[in-house]
Amino acid sequence: LFMVLPGVVGPQQEGPIRKLLRSRPMAFLGTISYGVYLWHLTMIKQTSDWVAAGRLPDVFLVEVAVATGLTLLAASVSWYVVELPVIRWAQKKRARTA
Repeated sequence: LFMVLPGVVGPQQEGPIRKLLRSRPMAFLGTISYGVYLWHLTMIKQTSDWVAAGRLPDVFLVEVAVATGLTLLAASVSWYVVELPVIRWAQKKRARTA
C-alpha cells in the first residue's frame, strides 16, 4: 500500500516517484511484464540448477542477477517474437471485419 500510494494520490505530474514511473525503463518493464510473469519461475529454477551443478557460484546476489537477466531477456524476446506480432495480427483482422 505504501509503495503504491505515492504514485496514485496527489498531483499526477509532480514528485520523484511519478518521474520514476514515467521513465522509459519502467515503461518498458510494464510492456514486458506479462512475459516476466510467465518466465520468472523457469529462470529461477534454471539458475538454481546451475548453482547445484557448480556452474554458478552459490552467492545469492549472483543468482538473483542471473535469474533477473534471463527473465528480462526471455520476456523481451517473447514480447517481440510472439506477443507483439499476435497483437498486430488481431488488430488487422479486427479492422478487416469492422
